[in-house]
Amino acid sequence: MIAKHMPMRSKSRSSYGGLLKYLLDPQNKQERVGEVHVSNCHAQSPDLAVLEILATQSLNRRSAAEKTYHLMLSFPAGEFPDAAILKQLEERLCASLGFAGHQRISVVHHDTDHLHVHIAINKIHPVRRTVHTPYRDYVTLGRLCEKLEGEFVLARDNHASRKTAAAGLAADMEHHAGIASLLGWITRTCRPQLCEARTWQQLHQVLQEHGLTLAPRGNGLAIRSAQGLTVRASSIDRSLSRARLEARLGPYQAASACTDMQAATQYAPVPMQTGADTTRLYQRYLAIRASAQAERQQLFVQSRMLRKEQIASAKRRAQIKRVTVKLLGCDRWSKRILYGAISRKLLADIDAAHSESQISMRRLKSLGKHQTWADWLRNEAQAGDDEALQILRSRNVSGHPCGNSLAGVRQTLAQHAVAGFESVTKRGTLIYCSGGATLRDDGRTLAVTRSGGAAGLQGVLRIAVELYGSCIHVAGTELFREEVAQAAASARLAVTFDDAALEQRRVDLLSLANRKENHHGNWNRTRNRRLAGGGIPASERRATGRAQAQASQPYAGGIGRKPPPESQNRLRELSQLGMVRFPGGTPMLLPRDVSGYVEQPRTAADHRLRRDSTGAGRLDRAIGHKGKIAEPAISSDGLSGSTGFPSMPLAGASPQISSAVRDAKNGAEAAALYVFEREQRRREFSDIPKHLTYDGYKGALVFAGIRHCQGQVLALLQRGSEVLVVPVGEPAARRLARLGRGAKVALREGGVVASRGIVR
Repeated sequence: MIAKHMPMRSKSRSSYGGLLKYLLDPQNKQERVGEVHVSNCHAQSPDLAVLEILATQSLNRRSAAEKTYHLMLSFPAGEFPDAAILKQLEERLCASLGFAGHQRISVVHHDTDHLHVHIAINKIHPVRRTVHTPYRDYVTLGRLCEKLEGEFVLARDNHASRKTAAAGLAADMEHHAGIASLLGWITRTCRPQLCEARTWQQLHQVLQEHGLTLAPRGNGLAIRSAQGLTVRASSIDRSLSRARLEARLGPYQAASACTDMQAATQYAPVPMQTGADTTRLYQRYLAIRASAQAERQQLFVQSRMLRKEQIASAKRRAQIKRVTVKLLGCDRWSKRILYGAISRKLLADIDAAHSESQISMRRLKSLGKHQTWADWLRNEAQAGDDEALQILRSRNVSGHPCGNSLAGVRQTLAQHAVAGFESVTKRGTLIYCSGGATLRDDGRTLAVTRSGGAAGLQGVLRIAVELYGSCIHVAGTELFREEVAQAAASARLAVTFDDAALEQRRVDLLSLANRKENHHGNWNRTRNRRLAGGGIPASERRATGRAQAQASQPYAGGIGRKPPPESQNRLRELSQLGMVRFPGGTPMLLPRDVSGYVEQPRTAADHRLRRDSTGAGRLDRAIGHKGKIAEPAISSDGLSGSTGFPSMPLAGASPQISSAVRDAKNGAEAAALYVFEREQRRREFSDIPKHLTYDGYKGALVFAGIRHCQGQVLALLQRGSEVLVVPVGEPAARRLARLGRGAKVALREGGVVASRGIVR
């Protein structure tokens, strides 16, 4: 991962609105603009957020510094982090630069070989209205990128650059334009000889051998080529600065006048060496560029001549009007008014001619914009030129991209083997969008950056068959390989895989699909015959079934009646038994797999003539005599305390009393178990309120619902941000359910729930 600050040199992109217009422009591509995220703004829509950010920037009129910070994150080819990881990386990087509370909009782009994220940050703080400019941001970004690559398991990049600023810009130009720069050419051809020179004349001699000259410029030294291009000597190597050269070679000495040496090599702006022959196409590029430049210059001349003609014509019309007014027989005041009107009309015509000329000039500049060598190659490849695409792909010297991909032996030498691609990158990667899937063909592999489900993978396989034939190699995760096998089997594509395990999986899925189709087809045919012929006799159906079974499995008898021939009159071990496996089955959850305490709806009893006498808080009514049994002391964790229920019935108590005690104990245990389950879930989901067992509280509460646990009915009563779990009987639960959730109830002494004067 590389994080880099992009200087805002263009006037159109120096404003926040102009930058976002460029970032959100799809450029007629489906696979360009990805996720868009807005941070620290009241509006979540990018259009409204831009207006909000511009309004914040307008509040600071004192600072003349740039108010927009453009940060870009770039990832290696084949690495596609998900949206959650990109969001975390953005937050960490912005916080390290001091932009944690600043407004920003991030946009993900997918139209190049490298996934990259643009982050447009407002340098004006939304509260303090001050401008924040990070100090030595490249050092901070480099250190943090190394740390984040280890935390998020990303590909490692070199963040300790030893290039000068000018050398870095020259390398960027060579990468994007594909043309050798003067600084890069000098560094590659004669840098060691320049650093090893022992005298000024030896230094001048090395430069003259390469068609270069050295001369003072300002406080330093500049190296000039035959084309008139100049670079600073210190940008090639720090030891070539004027101060260090004079300290090593003495005061500066100009080149000898008698030196007349023919240059052995000379710099020329030619394509970078990529291993492909670019002579013919580069000559064609130069011819087209020269023709376009000449045509553009001619159009500029015609536009200027048209402007001069319009101004001259306006002046002639004004002169004729003045002569006409002069011949009129009116007074001088009327003539003065007419002369003034003629002058105003003349000025308006001249302004209109200048405005029209400026509009025409801007249109010509936009239409005849100079294209770099790499951009011209990309446009030619987009138009279908195989040679241009081959040159672009020769620039891609990196290894195969990681991730999910398809490959094989290419069936044709043509680079554009499959039509319908969306765009071409500067490295010659064709981007396809088929059925929701996104593919990238770099000439060696077909990378799948987005599968798009079963329909998308079927389109991917069809493109792979056109490129590599019927035998395909599948690389990637196990989930991706399984999805590819299922897509090939469901679509019945004429494709095979070079991996034996994956091919067997495809065959198994195809066989399973065939069996299902045959079963449904036989059932439909039998049903149609029954509807047409008035039904099939039972004896005929049985005979038909036996015949089909014998045809599919010879010597097969009924289940458990007759063993197969190879197993008759002998016993078999477990390893010799035949195993049947049905691939692609869906796991089923049976009732026995569900724990008993999990909430499940049960059939509620409806005793309309008798009220239930058991339940928490109703022991005195269940006993039916003056002697009362003490309530159990329930601790905060829901377990019985020192005064818990006895394990045996009370001495002298009736069976009804023992049943009431047992029900109350079961209710307390069910409440404690339910509270424990909810607290465990609360660790995962923060929106679940805290649950407590009944703690002796008396007062007004809010009814929150009814739950069933271990055959016991529990009432949920909300007390502020907490929920009390109180065991109740079935009749009380039905009455509480009639009130509805949110109804106000009262909790009396002993856990008795009451509402509107009725004991619950």
